[in-house]
Amino acid sequence: MREGIEDPSPAGRTIIDRIGISWRSAFRDVFLIVTSILIAFSLEAWWAGQETIAEERAALAAVRDDLRAARLELDSVLVRNDRVVKAISDVLAMTSAEIESLATDSALSLVIFAYGGGLTFDPSTGALQGLLSAGTLSDIRNHRLAAELSSWPGLLDEIEEDQSFIIDSFNRLQAVRVETGTLESSMVHYGLLEGPPDMTVNRVLATLLTGERNRGELVRHLQSVWGLQRELAEVDTRLDALLSSLDAELGE
Repeated sequence: MREGIEDPSPAGRTIIDRIGISWRSAFRDVFLIVTSILIAFSLEAWWAGQETIAEERAALAAVRDDLRAARLELDSVLVRNDRVVKAISDVLAMTSAEIESLATDSALSLVIFAYGGGLTFDPSTGALQGLLSAGTLSDIRNHRLAAELSSWPGLLDEIEEDQSFIIDSFNRLQAVRVETGTLESSMVHYGLLEGPPDMTVNRVLATLLTGERNRGELVRHLQSVWGLQRELAEVDTRLDALLSSLDAELGE
């Protein structure tokens, strides 16, 4: 080898030079491996996150479907119970002469709504109960929405007492109809039984109002239905707020 010229061959390098090159290669390889692993973990975490978001949206969509069905049910309950309240109020304000002068259809409508009972509100909460049972409601990223949803079952529990009053007062009304012998005639008018009725609809209505006890049961039912309507007014407001929050969360 000529003096002053470095031998480029591996044999011409010192041991230290060769070790240095090996370490640089090793560090480069380690860096590439670690980087690849981190990228793989990041992709896996991203994909898992996407799956979690998709599962959350599916769960919230199912809850919203239940609440939309509850919206329709609640509207029916409110309309029906308003008619019950009005019918009972009208009947209690009538004299016997006014009842006798009613058209048959009008008298039958009053019997149907005044003595047919109010409706209770019993919506399905299956999707929400599923989240509560699994303990995943708290995993929803929108914590305010999660808190609103968690309070919905409790709100329904609060109206149970008023709803039990409606059922009890309705049963007592039916006992009055049996005792006064008006139930069978009413069923003929409703088309549930064949044959001529024992009395006209006007006479059915007048007979049902005979006696303080009978009128007292009707007043009791009016109070029960009206009490539930007041409770359902809050449920109505909360339900609208829940649906608005879910629509906003799901981007619809």
